[in-house]
Amino acid sequence: MNMAIPSIEVLKLVGGYRDEAVVVASSRVLQEWVQISKRRDLDVDLLDCVDKTVDVALGITIAKPDLKVLVLDSSSALRTNPNAMMTTGNICPRNMIHFLFEDIGHGSTGGVLIPGLDQKDFASQARNFGYRSVYEFEDLETMDLSLEGLFEDEGPIFVLIKVFHDPKPLAPLSGNMHASLRRVRDTLAMV
Repeated sequence: MNMAIPSIEVLKLVGGYRDEAVVVASSRVLQEWVQISKRRDLDVDLLDCVDKTVDVALGITIAKPDLKVLVLDSSSALRTNPNAMMTTGNICPRNMIHFLFEDIGHGSTGGVLIPGLDQKDFASQARNFGYRSVYEFEDLETMDLSLEGLFEDEGPIFVLIKVFHDPKPLAPLSGNMHASLRRVRDTLAMV
């Protein structure tokens, strides 16, 4: 039997270690993240191109190598653009942590089962593509005990977390990637 963590609890843990990191998020994970983020001025919201989460984050890691960049990705989005993992492994940004929310209940797709998604081994892909470290979590306590060290490691780091989303519908978000990138750029210019 698969164990899993409520995705909102994972996000609360990540938020506790975030500090001044830029967060790039999409899909259902983004909808939950906006509820708990304490630094929306450093959040890049990918409402209009959910399969480009890793690509956008990679661009930020290259432009700002001294800034930690967190990717909050979903398995349903990453499956449409797995080459982003290969590019990340090749470029090897030391400042990236790629969190992949592997949704065991398919809530990020509205409960629709995507054929073959259950068979994807994203952790092995990350290892094969050259991520420096790969972690897998399916219980909150183990993840909590590991996060401090994980945030101190050198990237790129891949963190696969087996999650389930709260089934209640969330309010739709508005905006676009361009506006959120401008907000983050303006915030970083003031630092």
